[in-house]
Amino acid sequence: HAYELLQALDVISLALSLLDPTRVTDPGVEPVPLPATLSAIEQPLGGRLLPAAPTAPLGEHVDLTLLVVAPGVATIDPWPFGRAEIGLTLPARVLPGEGLPETAGVEAYRQAPPSPIAWTLTAG
Repeated sequence: HAYELLQALDVISLALSLLDPTRVTDPGVEPVPLPATLSAIEQPLGGRLLPAAPTAPLGEHVDLTLLVVAPGVATIDPWPFGRAEIGLTLPARVLPGEGLPETAGVEAYRQAPPSPIAWTLTAG
């Protein structure tokens, strides 16, 4: 159970690192399975669906839906945490342009100032 829980939290953190916190989820777009979006830099529209998150040791698994409902605010449904709200900041760097060669990309990363991504997570 602990390993499954760690995996679920890791995938949620990866999604929050890739999603644009300023782009509110279009309610008309069906949520995309989260694992299928992890390799893309340009993220598809819509919410994210995390399949088979554990609920208890040897217990049920549920699908969690993550939606950006306001800039910097995401909901998770069903809400898996004991607190009403969770605030977090993820370290990030914004790189200029697209398709940089590897050496130029590494240099751009080194020169880019830290630009943290702030999120507030709440019940959906």
